[in-house]
Amino acid sequence: MLTINKEKVAEWMLLSYLAEQKYYEDKILFLERKHNANFVSFEEQINKSSSENFSNWDDYIDWKAYHNLYLNVSKMIEDVRLGNFKVA
Repeated sequence: MLTINKEKVAEWMLLSYLAEQKYYEDKILFLERKHNANFVSFEEQINKSSSENFSNWDDYIDWKAYHNLYLNVSKMIEDVRLGNFKVA
């Protein structure tokens, strides 16, 4: 029987979450460079625009998702680092 301690599980989880965070970070950086803006300012542009630009709306939807997923995975990383998880 294989026994795995909580610290090893935390290491694996942390590596997985860090890779996921990097993926979202790269997507966000691409959109920041493409639109020469951060998410908040781009969102303001979208909301203030009087005409619809479908390409910008597509980017906005993707960007919002990446932004939220980045925040979520960052929270999970913090929880793992603090040991705030249980192994079932």
